[in-house]
Formats: sequence, C-alpha cells, structure tokens
Amino acid sequence: CLSASGYKWKRDMEKIRQMDGLASKLRTYRDASIKRYALTEGPALFSVVCYFLTENIRFMVIVAILVLAMLLMFPVASRIARDTDMSVDDIKNL
Repeated sequence: CLSASGYKWKRDMEKIRQMDGLASKLRTYRDASIKRYALTEGPALFSVVCYFLTENIRFMVIVAILVLAMLLMFPVASRIARDTDMSVDDIKNL
C-alpha cells in the first residue's frame, strides 16, 4: 500500500502542478493527501487487529513502520509549497 499510495501521490502532484489557482490547488492537494493517508492507515489498522488476534510481534513492526511513514508525510507549509510549486508565503496567507 505504501508503493501504491506513492504512485497515486505522484500522479496527483503532476495534475496539481498543471492547475491554475491557489484555492483549487490546495483543495486537490487536500483530497490527494486524504487518499494517501487512507492507503497508509488502512494496513496499519489491519495489522493492529491481526496483532490482537495472533499476538505475533511482526504485525507491530509493520504498524511502527506505517506510523513512521505517516509522520514523515505530515503536511507542513514548506512541503506543501514544494509539492504544489507554490510559494510558502502564498500558503501561509491562505
């Protein structure tokens, strides 16, 4: 799911870079982010359930990796500006 979310993310970012208008870019960025987080959070929740059912510690390792990935995806102004080809000032003013 991490590779699928990365692939979908790159396609969505290409589409955003071609768009005009700050509000439409940020709206599309938000939608793309939600999809990316869902594709990462789903397997993490599934792994937690599997851990509680089997008590296999490998599932918790998977959860730790996915939680770390979600923390690295956390949206900050500089990352949003880099991904959408906008300035940080435009994003902070919104």
